[in-house]
Amino acid sequence: MLVKPAYLKRAIDVIFRKVEDKAYIGKLDGTAFELSGVAWLIWQLLDGETSNEEIIEKIAKDYMLDKIEIEKDLLEFQDMLLENDLAYIVIKDEF
Repeated sequence: MLVKPAYLKRAIDVIFRKVEDKAYIGKLDGTAFELSGVAWLIWQLLDGETSNEEIIEKIAKDYMLDKIEIEKDLLEFQDMLLENDLAYIVIKDEF
């Protein structure tokens, strides 16, 4: 069985801002989160087109971090975004 690739995309009703060295995302209902530098980069890359593999490569290159740790943290962050309706899954038809 073939599985179609899935990507995450930022929800359209999410407000996001970077103020000086701090980044924030939130919803109009008051749900808000402060993001680290790495989390902010991930947030920016959640465009529905960039794969997790590409995100991991970008972070490893920019921050010189271990790819296994990046993947673990990326999946935890994505779970939090999905649980709080801050992002959604996009399924691609192409293989």
